[in-house]
Amino acid sequence: MNQKVFKGRVIASAIIIIGVSLIFFIRLFSLHFSPKLTVADRKKPEVRRGLIKDHNGYILAMSIRSESLFANPGEMDDRAAAARLIGPIIGVPPQWVLERISQEKKFVWLRRKLPGDAADRIRALNIRGLYFRNEYKRVYPHGDLAANVLGLVGIDNRGLEGIEFYFNGILSAKEEIRSASDIDEIVMGRNVNLTIDRFIQYTAQKELDAAALACNAKQGAVVVMDVKTGKILAMAKYPSFNPGDRSTLTGEALRNFAVIDSFEPGSTMKIISLACMLENDPSVLNKWVTCSGSIVIGDTTINCPRSHGNIGMPDIIRYSCNVGIIESMKKYSKESLYKTLDSFGFGKRTGIELPGEFDGILRPPPAWSGLSKYSISIGYEMSVTSLQLVSAFAAIANGGVYNSPSIIESIENGSGDIIQEFYPRSRGKVVSEKTARTLLQLMQGVVRDGTGARAGSRYYAVAGKTGTSQKYSRRGGSYSDRSMSSFIGIAPVSDPSLCMLIVLDDPGGSESGGEVAAPVFARIIDRVLPQMGVKGEVLKAAAPLFSRDRSRNIDVRLMPDFRGRTLEESVYILTKIQKQVSIEYAVQGTGKVQSQKPVPGTALRHNDTLVLYLGDQD
Repeated sequence: MNQKVFKGRVIASAIIIIGVSLIFFIRLFSLHFSPKLTVADRKKPEVRRGLIKDHNGYILAMSIRSESLFANPGEMDDRAAAARLIGPIIGVPPQWVLERISQEKKFVWLRRKLPGDAADRIRALNIRGLYFRNEYKRVYPHGDLAANVLGLVGIDNRGLEGIEFYFNGILSAKEEIRSASDIDEIVMGRNVNLTIDRFIQYTAQKELDAAALACNAKQGAVVVMDVKTGKILAMAKYPSFNPGDRSTLTGEALRNFAVIDSFEPGSTMKIISLACMLENDPSVLNKWVTCSGSIVIGDTTINCPRSHGNIGMPDIIRYSCNVGIIESMKKYSKESLYKTLDSFGFGKRTGIELPGEFDGILRPPPAWSGLSKYSISIGYEMSVTSLQLVSAFAAIANGGVYNSPSIIESIENGSGDIIQEFYPRSRGKVVSEKTARTLLQLMQGVVRDGTGARAGSRYYAVAGKTGTSQKYSRRGGSYSDRSMSSFIGIAPVSDPSLCMLIVLDDPGGSESGGEVAAPVFARIIDRVLPQMGVKGEVLKAAAPLFSRDRSRNIDVRLMPDFRGRTLEESVYILTKIQKQVSIEYAVQGTGKVQSQKPVPGTALRHNDTLVLYLGDQD
């Protein structure tokens, strides 16, 4: 190559490189020292986060356009005056605004996603150095409804808790671009459709709040599950929060109790223990034991609520006899009990589409002590989540077939077309259909005239089980007088539709599940089943009890025994009671009273409803 030509090319290249570098440094210098800063809108539009809807299509979470305020302090004339004007509009102290705009920066955020007409009010001030940027703000049309399920997002619209977190990638996916009249384009995220039913969720949440406040509970939960599909129709939590209002947010309110927290289930576990017995020896139903009010296992004494005397299995379940279950469990191995508990899903996650699910605690048999088999059979030395418990009992209601719980129904694209559907996930049979049917019948006795009488419905036959467990104090190293009160119920018995668990943590006065949790079940069932189109049933009355002293004075503190009385006698007594206690009553049938709800001896409370079932004597 000619040396002259080569040198010419080198010089030309050097001139070009020097020229480009000079332009770059001049531009950088001018930007650095210029007091004016222009922040251009993003070339690519921000993704509008997808909708979260209930299973009927009602919107539970959505994104709306909002404006955010920022400042270039170098352009501002009187910063102190600007701070005094801006502060009250954006809801912060003027001194805070002044500190922000006193920084030697070209860009400072003052308020992201301004509320209401704040942007227009600030524009009217005509202050130099203030700018706005369009962003999307996440809003929740129903306030705190299902907040523990929905979760919330951060200021950058990234999910932090709940569905917002678990499906963040789906909700913020760049699904498609739509044209709009006010802006060039909108990039839509995908929508998530839940199995939650807005009406059932609202009813559960309202009744839970009322019950928790009435008994001064620390926290509580209600989980409603579709028996045949495993779909979660409601998952309420007390206390709750409003995802759109950070002032309502506390650590306790943010925790989704039904999924994250576990507890010793107490007497509800007696049904699972009985399932183990029935699967190994159905004749256990015909066995009788003697309950003296307590039983000694090793050096530990386990008490019963009272002495039940000679008692068979139906009454052991009906009256929740600890001694009866423990005596009956003696002939069964710890391995068989563990196998049953494991098959019902205890000690492992259900796989629901929510973050932070806990496994619960179920130790393997080699880690059990000599007491463990008996403690576990009545709901101690193990812990369960609300979700695990309701799923296990839903399997009983479903003829022994366990469906894993799900809270997601489908995923839609930005146009609303379904691109993915979710279906029931079955683990198969965990107990035989015969065992499931027997358990359901015994649980019906609990509600008809046992510890769960307050769960009785006016219109539907109900099966259920109460649970009350003492809370263990790690500081004291023993069980305290504080409790977890629960009721799990199934309705209607003839063709189960719903399984529902109510849990109240530390209700005042250590009240039992039958007292504080069971009534919540009744109130919810009587509202949501008719809404679902489930027809009421003709409830079969129990055999009347005629042998008692009718001449005694009426104790208005307790529900009288009306069985065997005529309607006229019953109304006469009720009229006397209503002068001191405001109760209502309903009557079904003709003849004499054969059965009643609540059962005799139940504590009378204002606004209670008594149902009398009348019929002819056999």
